[in-house]
Amino acid sequence: MHDRENETYSLRRAGGHGLSFGTNNSRDYLWSSMARDMNDVADISGIRHFIAGGQSMGSMTALNAAVMFPERIKALVLVTPSTIWETRAVQAVLYNAAAGIIKEKGLNRFVEMMRQRPLLPQWLLAAKPSDNEKYLRNIMEMNEKILPDILRGSALSDLPQRSNFKAPLIPTLILAWKDDPIHPLQSADILHK
Repeated sequence: MHDRENETYSLRRAGGHGLSFGTNNSRDYLWSSMARDMNDVADISGIRHFIAGGQSMGSMTALNAAVMFPERIKALVLVTPSTIWETRAVQAVLYNAAAGIIKEKGLNRFVEMMRQRPLLPQWLLAAKPSDNEKYLRNIMEMNEKILPDILRGSALSDLPQRSNFKAPLIPTLILAWKDDPIHPLQSADILHK
C-alpha cells in the first residue's frame, strides 16, 4: 500500500531561467554545474533520493546528475533532449552566435530575428501558430544581462565522451519530437539505446 499523505513533491527552477536569478559566469550554466546545483538543492532540502527531469537543457542537467550522483537519482524524465556528441558542435556555434547578437544588438533585436526564423518545428507551428509568440515572450522575460552567459554555458556543454559515458540503469521516460534541430529525435534515440 502506498502512503500518499507522507509523500512530498518539489519543483525547482534552474538559475537563469524564467524569472529566477542567475550569474554572469558561463561556467555556471554547464550541464554538469547545474547537475551539482541540483544535488546541492537536494542536500539542503534533506532529500536523499529523487526523480530528476527537465526539458532541453534541464533534461541534460538531469541526465548529468544521474551520471554524477547515481546513488541519488531514482528515475529520469527527459523532455526534448538537446543535441549531443557529434551534433553538439554545430549547435555550440549557433549558441555562441546568439549570445553575441544579444550582447551587441540587444534582446529585442534577437527576438525579432527569431520571429523571422522560428526555432519550433514546422509541424508544431502549423498546428499552433501562436506557440512561436509564446516562446518569444518567454525569451523576452529572461534577463538580458545573463542570457548570453546561459547560451555560452550551453555551448560549452555536452555529455561525457561516448567511450566514458555509462547510462544510468534506472527507469527513464524520454519524450521527443521530430524536425527540431536543437532537440533532435536522434538524441532521444541514442539515449534510449
